Amino acid sequence: RTDFQLCMKKVRAWLNNQRKHHAPMLKYLAVPEIHKRIEDNGLHAWHVHILLADVGTMLFEDSHKVAIGKKSFERTELYKDFPTIYNLSGWSFGYSTAIPITNNDGHRISHYIVKYVTKQMYMFSSGCHKYYASQNLKKAKVSTYNIPKNVQDSFIEEYLKRNNKKIVYEKNVSKYIDTTFLEIENQ
Repeated sequence: RTDFQLCMKKVRAWLNNQRKHHAPMLKYLAVPEIHKRIEDNGLHAWHVHILLADVGTMLFEDSHKVAIGKKSFERTELYKDFPTIYNLSGWSFGYSTAIPITNNDGHRISHYIVKYVTKQMYMFSSGCHKYYASQNLKKAKVSTYNIPKNVQDSFIEEYLKRNNKKIVYEKNVSKYIDTTFLEIENQ
């Protein structure tokens, strides 16, 4: 868990195996994250957050737990309507958890992924990939502008007006990098 290259080699091998045997159209976006492990005397260890789509016949084992917010609970009659937490079959390098997501989760999931990509702790992975993506993902058209703070609002207002667009989602992130993400309608 402390060797980035080895960890990611195992993740890529597992993803390739899943594509070969269960999901030929598998799409994924994987973001590694480093954290300190107290039980490993403070050594940095890696884990990976992965979004999967077109999973074909991949096997997901019911963990008998449900997700409520950021916590998990044993499934009981009281908690039966919350999302089931699954484990990934065939993953043998530690534990795994997986929950299904819906189209309504889009903004929450994109914020979740952006959070891990932008974490400052990636200074530990200098020269390493910040994320891994399957080749069959649809690529977004992204425009990036560095705009002086004193003209940001007028620039955005003018851009929206000229292109007959509106903002459908806005998120300010200042925990790691002071950034504002805007999603503009795509018509």
